[in-house]
Amino acid sequence: APGTSTQSNPNALAACAKNSLFTNVGLTDDGDVYWEGLPVPEGGITDWHQRKFWLPTLKPNFKGPGTGFRGTGYTIDEKTDPCAHPNSRFTAPLHQCPALDSEWNNPAGVPIEAIIFGGRRKDTVPLVFQSFSWQHGTFIGAAMRSQATSASDQVGLVHDPMAMKPFIGYNVKDYFAHWLSLEKTCAKLPKIFHVN
Repeated sequence: APGTSTQSNPNALAACAKNSLFTNVGLTDDGDVYWEGLPVPEGGITDWHQRKFWLPTLKPNFKGPGTGFRGTGYTIDEKTDPCAHPNSRFTAPLHQCPALDSEWNNPAGVPIEAIIFGGRRKDTVPLVFQSFSWQHGTFIGAAMRSQATSASDQVGLVHDPMAMKPFIGYNVKDYFAHWLSLEKTCAKLPKIFHVN
C-alpha cells in the first residue's frame, strides 16, 4: 500500500475505495485507512502498531515556510516511524477496477498476449527484453534475482523466481514443471518479457 496514491496509481485507489481488505495500514478517526503517499488527514490516526495519535516525522525541505507539509517548510520523512508497515497490502474485488477490460469474465476465456516478469535491479539488467521461446521465458522467470522487498526477510540481491518466492504455494520444482508443460497444452502461447 505505501506509495499508492492518486498520482501513482489512481485505478488501484478507485478499486479499493469500498468492499476491500487492508492489512497493517493506519486507521483514521473517521474509520478510513491511511498509508504513506496519501494526504495526511486532519483528524487522528492510529498506526499499524495500534499507537493512537500517530503523526508523521518531518524533515526540513529547505524551501522555507509556506511549502511542504501543511506549509511548515518541512516534508514528511516516510522512512522514519511510518504509519503503515512497508509491506502493508490491500485486496479489492477485481470488478471495481476502472481499467478492467469488459471481457474480463468471459466464460470462453480471454487471450493473453504477453506475460511480463519484473524485478527491481539497480544495475546490470536491461530495462526490457523478450524471451526467445516459452522454455527460455520460463527460465528467465525462474532465474530472476531482485532487490529484497519488505515481503522477504532477506536484504540485498536475492533469488526471487518470477518475483513470487514469498507467495509460491507449493513445491517450486512442480511449479516450474507446470509452466513448462503449458507448451504442450496451449495452442498459442503468450510472449514473455522481462522488465526492470
